[in-house]
Amino acid sequence: MLDNEDIDIDIDMDIEDVEDEDEEDEREDEDEDDDDEDKDDTEDTSYMSKFRYIVIKNEDRRTSNMISLFELVNVIGTRAQMIDSSTSEMIYVPLEGLKNTIEIAEAEIKLGKCPLSIERIVYQDPYVTKVELWKVNELVIPDIF
Repeated sequence: MLDNEDIDIDIDMDIEDVEDEDEEDEREDEDEDDDDEDKDDTEDTSYMSKFRYIVIKNEDRRTSNMISLFELVNVIGTRAQMIDSSTSEMIYVPLEGLKNTIEIAEAEIKLGKCPLSIERIVYQDPYVTKVELWKVNELVIPDIF
């Protein structure tokens, strides 16, 4: 079994070794980066600099103005969670007769006072995403409730 002095010495040695290895790794990474730059100066290697997120203008929208059942359920659930985790200042309908957050969210949608928007992806590839943003209040709600 090792005594405390041996452990302290080993830890000190390991820390110094790790620092030396980190310096060597940084130098190797710099050398690799220099080699990559020599290969192709025109190519940008940063993924985020290539990624584009394009929001289509309201007048150029292509998707239907009818909300799907999936979107509707998603909006009700999201809004109910928001109401549950916030204060009553964020509720846009009178609370008389409403028992829970789901009923409050449904009432907001029926009265056209829901503050949420829906993002519909129209086109997507690895570097470009085109989306349409629809406010819930401007979508046609199906007659299911």
